[in-house]
Amino acid sequence: MTTIKTGEEQALEIKSILDKAYTEMSLLVRTGILDRFKELNHVSEISWTQYTPYFNDGEAAYFSVNAYEMSIDGWSWEEMYTYEEDDDEMGPSARYLCEEMKAEGKTIPNPHFDKEESDKIQELIHFIEVLPPEIMEFCFGDHAEISISSEDTESFTVHTYHRHN
Repeated sequence: MTTIKTGEEQALEIKSILDKAYTEMSLLVRTGILDRFKELNHVSEISWTQYTPYFNDGEAAYFSVNAYEMSIDGWSWEEMYTYEEDDDEMGPSARYLCEEMKAEGKTIPNPHFDKEESDKIQELIHFIEVLPPEIMEFCFGDHAEISISSEDTESFTVHTYHRHN
């Protein structure tokens, strides 16, 4: 004859199974992101924000992963997009990520384009974006800014992030 567990015993067993599953899931997510980051040759830092908006025009507000920023070859995200077209040195976003460039009023193939690096960056971002938001929230929290640096490719830096609506 099988003894039926009490509700409390069964609830504790379920919680134990969930805790193990969440721990394993978090490890897989973090490892998946870090492994993809380590493959990058020119990106020295990548960060993103994730949060539930405080206000959404009266509609329900949902948690999401937002705004990616990168530092490529020492250039910050802002610097990559503020260089002048006539500058001798092309911004790294154009150098590695754009297949074409403007020169003398024409669009020409970008001789610096690094398809492999571009594909690796896109793969990393895609990996993060296809994960269900609730998994990213569990792994890194709500109202968070997460970053990975080439100075420490084994961990994440997570800061509280409240500069949003």
